Amino acid sequence: MCGRFTNTTKDTKKVADRFQVELEKALERSGAGSMILQQDLSGEKLAEEITALANDPERVSEMEAAARKLARGDAAAAVVDLIEELVTSGSKQSAMSR
Repeated sequence: MCGRFTNTTKDTKKVADRFQVELEKALERSGAGSMILQQDLSGEKLAEEITALANDPERVSEMEAAARKLARGDAAAAVVDLIEELVTSGSKQSAMSR
């Protein structure tokens, strides 16, 4: 997120999107984003949301501040560490099964 609010659309019928919906709800509850469910999406609804944000820079600033509070500065390093751990443990398990 890097300090930017998010506005997304999700299809709750898809498993991956259902997982994402829960993440987006958390962002919305924290004030860092807004979400329009796919079944509620229309050109008019999206235009309303964009217009509302464009007309309320204070809200956008508040959403960005909320997003910054959720940011994890070491996220990339943490992901790399996790991948290395998984690769290492996978290699050990592979060697043990031989």
